[in-house]
Amino acid sequence: TGIYASRDHLYVLGLFGGDSTIVHQFNFTTAGAEYQATGSINGTLGWNNPQLRLSEYEGDLRAVTTDVDGAHHLNVLRPDADHPDQLATIATLPNAAHPEPIGKPGEDIYAVRYVGPLAYVVTFERIDPLYIVDLHNPAAPFIAGSLEATGYSDYLQPLGDHLLLGIGYETAAHDGRVVNAGIKIGLFDATHPDAPALLHEEVIGKGGSVSPVSGNYHALSILKDPQNDRYKVVVPAQVHDGLLMFGDPDWGYYAWQSSRFRLFDIDANTNVISSSGDLVVA
Repeated sequence: TGIYASRDHLYVLGLFGGDSTIVHQFNFTTAGAEYQATGSINGTLGWNNPQLRLSEYEGDLRAVTTDVDGAHHLNVLRPDADHPDQLATIATLPNAAHPEPIGKPGEDIYAVRYVGPLAYVVTFERIDPLYIVDLHNPAAPFIAGSLEATGYSDYLQPLGDHLLLGIGYETAAHDGRVVNAGIKIGLFDATHPDAPALLHEEVIGKGGSVSPVSGNYHALSILKDPQNDRYKVVVPAQVHDGLLMFGDPDWGYYAWQSSRFRLFDIDANTNVISSSGDLVVA
């Protein structure tokens, strides 16, 4: 059901028993990939970029899963010293020492990203909480901080060692449902994991607008200045901002207006983001 590769290992994953994920680890060698170990974790990797729920860091595999009850878990696996063909789970979150759940009841996971010893998790039902999980001690992970913002990010792009660019959707409520109300761009500062901050947010288009980044993060283009921590980021967008086709202005669906690229300049030294405007292609 999934494949993830680090610099040193290949991981092949499958569904096991309906609500567990089995993980096979292979070592990369000069002769190819050689089988090393197998382990299992509670829950599955979900539907949205499941490979991004996995990350290897200093020999440990970190994985965020969701069980049949909708609860989310962060798992840390490591080869067993006594049984080298087994991947042992050395920690999970929530746990007895840190029982706080990842997400509120009913919230799905929309994005996961790892940067070194930190994990970033976006959950969503009505409002977007961004959770930062501290994994400096892989045997004792804990939620270091969180931040709530309207809408949600379904892709997180690290910029440098403390900035995250979130790409997703603004939302509106209608008849008990949540509907998309434009493409949402947010820049988050995680310099202090216990107090993440939203530096910038903007909405492109109205109801009906979509960005292909949501389904394929390779659609996002990034250039980094090799001399400093400045980035140019291009977000493609199908913008609906014409006539209101149905609904009301707060939640309705608008006619397609144009296909365009939105260019952002981001300085990770000063935490400044600016928009250089749009390139309209259709």
